[in-house]
This record gives sequence, structure tokens and C-alpha cells, in this order.
Amino acid sequence: MKKSNFLNIPFLMNCFLVAVFLFSACAKDEFDEPPTEVLPNIEANATVADLTALIVPGSITEITEDLVVKAVVTANDEDGNFFREIVVQDETGGMYININLTSAFNFLPIGREVFIKAKGLYIIEDNLVPKLGGYIALENGIPELGDIQDLNDHILKGRRNQFVTPKAVSINDLGVEHLAVLVELQNVEFAFPGETYADAFGQTTQNKTLQDCTGAELDVRTSGFATFAGRPIPAGNGTLTGVYSQFNGNGQLFIRNTDDADMTNTRCDGSTGSGGTGNETIISIADVQDLYANGTIQGPAETKIVGVVISDADNGNVTNRNLHLQDGDRGIIVRFQSPHSFKLNDKIEVVISNQEISEFNGALQINEVPNSNATFIEVGTPPAAREATIAEILANNDLWESTLVKIVNVTISGDANYRFNTLTDATGSIDLFTSNFATFTSTAVPTVSVTVTGILSEFNDPQITIRNLTDVVPDGGTGGGGGGGDPVQMSIEEVRNLFNMGSNAVPAAKFIEGIVISDQAGMNLNDRNMVVQDGDFGIAVRFAATHDFALGDEVKIVISNAELSEFNGLLQINNVANANATVLSTGNTVTPRNATVAEILANAETWESTLVRIED
Repeated sequence: MKKSNFLNIPFLMNCFLVAVFLFSACAKDEFDEPPTEVLPNIEANATVADLTALIVPGSITEITEDLVVKAVVTANDEDGNFFREIVVQDETGGMYININLTSAFNFLPIGREVFIKAKGLYIIEDNLVPKLGGYIALENGIPELGDIQDLNDHILKGRRNQFVTPKAVSINDLGVEHLAVLVELQNVEFAFPGETYADAFGQTTQNKTLQDCTGAELDVRTSGFATFAGRPIPAGNGTLTGVYSQFNGNGQLFIRNTDDADMTNTRCDGSTGSGGTGNETIISIADVQDLYANGTIQGPAETKIVGVVISDADNGNVTNRNLHLQDGDRGIIVRFQSPHSFKLNDKIEVVISNQEISEFNGALQINEVPNSNATFIEVGTPPAAREATIAEILANNDLWESTLVKIVNVTISGDANYRFNTLTDATGSIDLFTSNFATFTSTAVPTVSVTVTGILSEFNDPQITIRNLTDVVPDGGTGGGGGGGDPVQMSIEEVRNLFNMGSNAVPAAKFIEGIVISDQAGMNLNDRNMVVQDGDFGIAVRFAATHDFALGDEVKIVISNAELSEFNGLLQINNVANANATVLSTGNTVTPRNATVAEILANAETWESTLVRIED
């Protein structure tokens, strides 16, 4: 759990709030945010253009004059496509600013007015892009621009919501005057729809080719650490907004988030970009099943299906080329030509014109679908699981295949962990499938009666496939993937000791209690995460979905058989069902531990996820 450079890696943009590391690493350079907004008593006497006019090509120039520039933040690190930098702009131009701060969006949101006291800072031209920094750093003997460390001395926060209107421009008309400027490109489309913005799995930055109807092209560059790296790029034509930049003479556009892409119109060639003509008619999955039953082995021309993804590729219990799609009370497998990026509960459309409809080991699928045939629509509403007995499921297997089912009062037998297991209720038995690559294969199965929600699938015989551990809940209680009788309390210290002794799962029938020390309202942590403290010990809890617990809530969390794991060095109880946590009382406080930075670093592992206070 030790990570000396924890705050210096891009993962932090999506990580938990970790009180110990946050305070120890950012004490000298985090912004002081007053309880009520107080505007600085300062006036601008220069523009962005005045600063960029000081640049000496090939050199790092120190600013020696008392120049104050008023500008507006146009890009920050909120969604991970910018890191340790912000972009600001005034009526004369834009520039990047290197800053010694992560999660800067909390203090410098897009649309915030800032006053930049430039004296003592340094400015350069990086691939013609103007950048402002705090010092000259030597990398292998080569001078480079360092970041601004004493932020409060140089960047004063002004009014919020002073949003900059993007400059409408065509790809061909982009020039040096647009560098570091927020631009809007109209009537554009991605050349190869069906891909993702970047490689989220390998966390690799990638370029995607943007084009307009004249054939002009521009790279759209996205970090592999961006929150939207794994999302599909839009298939249609429309408007794309972003910050224009340049590298080695080639123009690049950096978007802030997926809201910058409004691209739902038909493409230049009249198609939708989703592998079809744009004239496809929606047919139901029930219609597809009926077609196959009547001898049809390929999708009819000019057709598409729409549904909600009910499989969870992120947890590895389905191959990354497959997904289960449900439409109403019917479902089907869609098998793509290459790994897809769709998430659990995504609502998507899939063009199935002339695509193969076949069975694989008894499971009906639309096979070898080009990835470009599928288009993300929105995050959909999860379909309700059909509650049934195992006997009813077996009797209706063909009809209910690839849909969500729910079985109550069932026991799990077989291996002690999730791998080769059988579900049994009073009416019969059915296999519980778990892939070798599922994230929960090493988790112990519950030893008591449970309710299981999962996908009715088939591999020669019917089987149930759970998506994640929140699909298994002990009967008569709220548990996430475990049971073992009435839960008994464990201290957070005991949970941490379990992990230190090599355990990767909590025993059955356990719960913890503690005070929430993270602040969901402050938005300085992922909305699925929270940190709770019990006495001198704390731990991060990651829920299966967004939670609404508040700072100071005393909570009880059933953690029976929950996964214990580290994320970038931080110990967490992972994938906890939201229903497992209940509020016992509100308005509680935890007294921070007074310590020096040296003491915190020496005890970081023990004090992790607890409140600390550093004076002076």
C-alpha cells in the first residue's frame, strides 16, 4: 500500500480521495478556497498576446515586468485529457499553464476567470504552442519548462461561469492564431467510426482522424487516462469542440469531455456511420429470434436492433468480443469482429443488415458484426430481472435466453470460490458460469441461501452468468456476494489486517461501521467511492454504482465476502452493493490526527484513509 509517487500519476484523476496522501503531497501548493467567494482586488494591465509577444523562439524566457493578465479557464483536468495543466484564453488568444496541482478542476473549473501575476514566471513556445510555467528544469541537461508551484502567488481566482464561446472555424482555416484557443469545427465526422477515443485498457494515448466533407483532416488526440478513453467515438456528422494544438507541424485537437462532441447527423455520404445506409428500420430482438426459428440465417436488409447491454465486460465474465443485449423481455448475443468498448447498461443500436444469425453451442447470436455497426445512444435504464424458479427457467430457456433472471432462496455448491459452481433451489439445479478471467474468481462463494440475479445463457446446456458480485445477495439480509448467517461486526483495523495477512476477500457474514470522512458534495473523489473511518483506522469503499452518503454520516456496511484489493496502492473494499450500506446517524465528526509531514510519510500505510492535520 506504499506508493511514493501516488499523486504524480494520472490515475489519480479517477481514484479515491486518500486523506493521508492528499494532505501530505499537496500541502504547499493547493489553493485556499474561502467558504464564500471573494473576488481579488486586482486589475489586469496586459493580455495573453502581451505575454506571448515576450517569447524568444528556442528559449525559455523569464517575465520580469509586473504584468497581470485576466483570462478564463477553457480546459482543465476534470476528465483526464489534460494533466497538471490548464488552458486559459482572453480576447487576444490562449495559452497553456503548467501547474503543480492535480484535481485542479475543483479550484479552476471551466469558465472561471483568473488573474495571472506573470512576474517571475517563464514562457516558451512548444511546437509553436505558448506555455507558461514556474521555473526552468533540466532534463538530461536540456532545459525544460517546470510547473508553477506557488500557485496562490501567481493565479488569483475570479468570477465563475465566464464561459468562452468557441471560435467557429473549418479544418482548412486552422492556423497559428488558433493554437491554445477553444475552437468549434462544424460539419465534421470521424473517418473510422466504431473505434474508441483511446486505449483505456493499455492506457495509451491515441489519435483519431477527423475529416470534413471536403476531405480535410485533423488528428483528435485523447489520453489513455481520460475518463472517456474507452468510449466509442461518434459515428455521425456534426460539431466537435476542443483546444487546438500542434505537434511536429501537425495540428491536433484535444476535447475536454464527450459533451464536446455533438455528432448525430448523417455523414457526408448520407450514411449514419454505423455500418448501414441510414435508412435502417428497427426490428425487435423477438423478431430476430422468430426469423431464426423460421429458417432465416442472416439479418434482413436495412434493419437494426436497439437494446440495453446487460453483460459487464469490465468484470471479465464475458469475452470482450461479446455482449448480451436485451430489448424488452427478449435478449440476444452480439459477437463483434474485435473487442468492443460498451459498458453495462449502455443503450446501443446495432445494424444487422445481412449479418449472420447463428447458434454457438446452443446460444443464439448475431455473429461477426463489424464494430462500426454498433452505435452508443445513451446510458440506458437497466431492464428488470424476471423472477423465476430454476424449473421455470429451464422450461423457458429458449424464450428467455440472454435476458436477466432472478432466483431467490438458492444455494451455491461446488468450488469454495467462484469458478465451477451449481445453483440449486427447491425446483432444480442449473450451472453458475464464471470465466477464468472474471475479477471475482478468487472470491469465496456464500454458504447460506442467496438471491442470484444473472444472465440466462447457454453453453450446450443452460447456465446463469452473473455480471459482478452485486448479483449475489444473501436472503434475509443485504450482502454483496456472500453470506454465512447474521452478519457480525469487524473493525476496519481487522479488515486491513486481513489483507495484510494475504486475504483478498472478507469472510462471510461481516459488516463494518464508521464515519464518512470523504465529501461527495465536494466532488473531489469518484462518485462511486467513499472513505470511512473507525477509530484510528480507515478504508476506502467502492460501490457498484453512484452513492449519496454525506460527510459525517455514520454508516453500517455489510461486506460479506466482498473483494479486498489495492488500486494504485490504496486498499479498498471493492464492488460493494449500494443496498449493503445504511445510515445510522448524521452530522458526526472525526478528530484529525495532528502530525508533521515527516510523521505522515513514516506512517502512511497505517494511517491511510484517515483524517490528518498539518499545522504551519
